[in-house]
Amino acid sequence: MLCSKTSTPLRTLRQCTEPEVFKHPDLAITEDDRNRRSIVFVANSRFVRRDMIRWISDMGIKPVIIGRHWNKLGYGNLVQQDFIENSKIPELYMRSRLSLNDHWGDMRHFGIINNRIFDCLACGTPVLSDHFPELENVCGSSLLYAYDETSLLRSLEYFSFFYKDLLEQTRLTWEKISHDYTFEARARTIISDIENAGSLRDEKTTSSYASDMTCDGKVIDDTRAAIYKAKSSLKNRPLRVLHLNPTAEIGYILSGDADLDYTSAGQGNGPWHVNLESNIAALPEKSYDIVLSECHQENSAQMHCVVHDLSTNVTARSLKPSGFSFLI
Repeated sequence: MLCSKTSTPLRTLRQCTEPEVFKHPDLAITEDDRNRRSIVFVANSRFVRRDMIRWISDMGIKPVIIGRHWNKLGYGNLVQQDFIENSKIPELYMRSRLSLNDHWGDMRHFGIINNRIFDCLACGTPVLSDHFPELENVCGSSLLYAYDETSLLRSLEYFSFFYKDLLEQTRLTWEKISHDYTFEARARTIISDIENAGSLRDEKTTSSYASDMTCDGKVIDDTRAAIYKAKSSLKNRPLRVLHLNPTAEIGYILSGDADLDYTSAGQGNGPWHVNLESNIAALPEKSYDIVLSECHQENSAQMHCVVHDLSTNVTARSLKPSGFSFLI
């Protein structure tokens, strides 16, 4: 996406880990198998019914959750503790049989792999994750993937019946990719690029992402003005904003505003946090001061329908005739 906005050569430096901290037990596979316990998920809820937890709980499996804000979503009984010190996470992974993993919707859309993947692989801990092409390109078939309840069940069956094979695959994958996914590797790349900055300017950089949703300057100015007006009426807390069907431009502006409690959502995969379902079950469990709906292209009628479902107890009024609905 940035490639279309600058002539400066760009390079992707993915998340990585510190192998002196995150490392697998020096044990044979059979002994490692005996020592591992529990399915774990180290994550805050973000007030969202995260698919991985919802699906696995519906199957009657009870993972150990370490994180905050799960009680109101009905998963408080799974929470072992609401906080863990960073220094204790490697030990937790080294004694866990499986780590659950997922990504924000915009991370999947842009192919951004979170650091939990590399921390777990370095500890030899199998991972059950959501899926997107960039993740599979890096990790291959060594991860267990879940697209929905059916694929989750298949992955759990493999986990149950072929666990030693899964441990071996996890170790082999980390041996294969570890050279490129450590902080030392990132430092080498940065130093090399600095030393070769002149020659890098001759490189051509292409983008694999092209947004089909863009905004003109007036729309951006209108949005900023409306948000600023709403923020000025609040003094003791952030403005709660739900942004539906966001373009990259507006989403970037709002997500970077520290005075907003910002959540974005859209139908299907896209540059937003939450993938909406027909029953909007995944949306955060909280009220909003503003629901901003960007109505673009053929899906505008659908997004208006979602807005009205969300706004049962609020009055909708169009503040700007520029393709936005503000519900206040």
